[in-house]
Amino acid sequence: GIATAENSRANMVMLGAMTQASAFIDPEAIKAVISATLGHKYPQLLEGNLRAFDRGFAELELHQLVCTLEHEPPAPHRAASPLGYENAPMGGTIINPGNTVLKDLSPTRMGRIPIYDRSLCINCGKCEYTCPDFCYTFAGGIDHKNRRGQVLVGIDYRYCKGCLRCVEACPTEALTTGDDEEEYVAEHGFSQLGASPPKKDGET
Repeated sequence: GIATAENSRANMVMLGAMTQASAFIDPEAIKAVISATLGHKYPQLLEGNLRAFDRGFAELELHQLVCTLEHEPPAPHRAASPLGYENAPMGGTIINPGNTVLKDLSPTRMGRIPIYDRSLCINCGKCEYTCPDFCYTFAGGIDHKNRRGQVLVGIDYRYCKGCLRCVEACPTEALTTGDDEEEYVAEHGFSQLGASPPKKDGET
């Protein structure tokens, strides 16, 4: 999308689109506020964000849709907790209030995620140290030297905000930057709820 192409965020594109749709907000005034805010704190991000705003403003397409439903729409789906009586925390601990363990942070990403190549991983733990959201999980297993120890199980993309600090910290390029694709995340993502030790390559 526009945000990914301009190395910005979706909210900056939406700001441009909303300014255009309003028909009364001065876009130059909004850009002046953006420049004053980002230009001081993050000057390296200013140009990309201004481009994202301009594209959101210029590329907005408004369509008027007519509802053709002849019946009431179904009630919205309410997501159930992945925890139940068979896998509830010890002692019946209620982890929801005041806790983000079940919160999905993926909407905050900007179209990029770390891609994990286990064959290049030396289990040094630098990714875990640098990750601000505890996306990485280590467990007992067989490491790259065929020794038993703590090995990287995988990335829980539910908590990943796409900061990519782990990619910068990785010394072996086992972590690289890739596109945030729903199919890849669903296939390669790892859930920290119910984690189990990984098996050695070729082991069943």
